[in-house]
Amino acid sequence: MGSILLVAAWLAIGDAPADDAAQVITDTPDYCAQLRAEVQEEMDVAATAKPAANPEARAPMLAEVDSLAKEGGRLCAAGKVRGGIIRLRRALTLMHESPPHGGE
Repeated sequence: MGSILLVAAWLAIGDAPADDAAQVITDTPDYCAQLRAEVQEEMDVAATAKPAANPEARAPMLAEVDSLAKEGGRLCAAGKVRGGIIRLRRALTLMHESPPHGGE
């Protein structure tokens, strides 16, 4: 009985419609380079944007983003793509979070 349920569940999942918002992500050097470019673009935008209402509150986050981006780029260049991607994605996530303490 258990194997029948397992097969039924597998078939149901296989027939599920694709989610348009879902994105296939691979652990490739090309994806790593794409993320590095996105992080750099976000940092460039942040550098040229109007000053935040509380720049002191945002400075630690930007320093962490910079550190994550550098480490992610270094790992990608060393062939450790998964570790690099993890750090680069975290850097992008931090860039998209709300500024702390009511900044911007």
